[in-house]
Amino acid sequence: MGKEKNKPTSNFFHTILHPHLKISTFRSFSSFDYFLIWLSGSIMIGAHQMMGIAQGYWIYELTDSATILGIIAAITSLPMLVLASISGTIADRFRKRLIILSVQTISLLISLFALFIIANKLNWQYFIFLGLMQGCVWIFNGPARQAWLPKIVSKNNLGNAIALFSTGVSIASIAGPAVAGVVYSSFGPEFVWIGAAFIFTTAIILTLNIKAPDISNDLRDRPFLNEIKSGYLYIFKNNNIRVLFLIGAVFTLLAFPIQSLLPVLIIDVYGKTSAELGLLASMLGIGAVVGNIIVASISKHNRAIFLLILIFTAGLCMLGITNIQYFSVGLILLFIHGVATGSEYSIIQILVMDQIDEEYRGRTMSFLMLIWGILPLGVFPAGIGVDHWGPQLVLSILGIGLLVLGTITIITQKWIRKIE
Repeated sequence: MGKEKNKPTSNFFHTILHPHLKISTFRSFSSFDYFLIWLSGSIMIGAHQMMGIAQGYWIYELTDSATILGIIAAITSLPMLVLASISGTIADRFRKRLIILSVQTISLLISLFALFIIANKLNWQYFIFLGLMQGCVWIFNGPARQAWLPKIVSKNNLGNAIALFSTGVSIASIAGPAVAGVVYSSFGPEFVWIGAAFIFTTAIILTLNIKAPDISNDLRDRPFLNEIKSGYLYIFKNNNIRVLFLIGAVFTLLAFPIQSLLPVLIIDVYGKTSAELGLLASMLGIGAVVGNIIVASISKHNRAIFLLILIFTAGLCMLGITNIQYFSVGLILLFIHGVATGSEYSIIQILVMDQIDEEYRGRTMSFLMLIWGILPLGVFPAGIGVDHWGPQLVLSILGIGLLVLGTITIITQKWIRKIE
């Protein structure tokens, strides 16, 4: 009965959309379930982006410290280091719908607690706890969604589905910061978190309507710790996965601290307000949309080459932002930087996921998410460096580091140009 019930919804949506999806870039949207998981995930991340912009601006206004911004970012990433192996195994063993609904509900509670903190003018230290909770949301959300995708789209469309989901995240990264900046400056920070709470509620409703089966692996009778161990043994036996993880990790450490430092650039370099902060952050999102559409469109033979191009592009943009201190130029360079940072992780996911067995998808995704867990190793020192030497010198060092990464990769990893 369950299978028969699912068919009309999927076929009806396919009938409506398929004639309009002649461009293969958007082929995964022929599945209604994929559309629902794409939309619920995208708006959820958009709400987190809204809260992140408002939180960063509120804390920096209160403390005037980039170091504290780095501390909050570090706290948020901590669960990704501690819980990565657990979250991936849970995603492979248990119901994906239940996991995703749980993290969406936790997100709703985070927004309400943050609203309470702001409304009662409590200390910024309370955001340390919220940062830990947000980190838990990220580390359990990603593996569960990745492990569910093979039951929603065909294997041939997995790469396209991953890229389109990243595109949705990027669109949310445009709308979220822009809306947060305008709402913050026009109505106050409280209304940013009220809007986020409404969005999280909508995401929960969308997820409840996904009909695809969400138990893909018969692992629940196996010892939990043994499955954690087997997952990591499987991953570390694959040289390509190890190298791609290393490239992604170093790229993240060097290219992403600028996002946490946007409030510093806006206030100390450009002399602008929270409204311009939202615009500046949105340029990263617009660039990421363009980058991920390119990833969804290009053939798998060109993805690795595009990855190398992105590394050099990000480095040059960082150097440009530090040496050309005009707001209009900064908008353009951050757009290009967004193309690089927004699509780099998508390509690494696709290159890795194309090479693994479905049974290990959740654990592999949690391993890749360790990339975000080590982000504080870049963000926290960058924040301290900015407080002591200013953003120009710190961003220049990071940009040069990216150029070195690209050069070393080309020289030592020639196989990557042939990877599919």
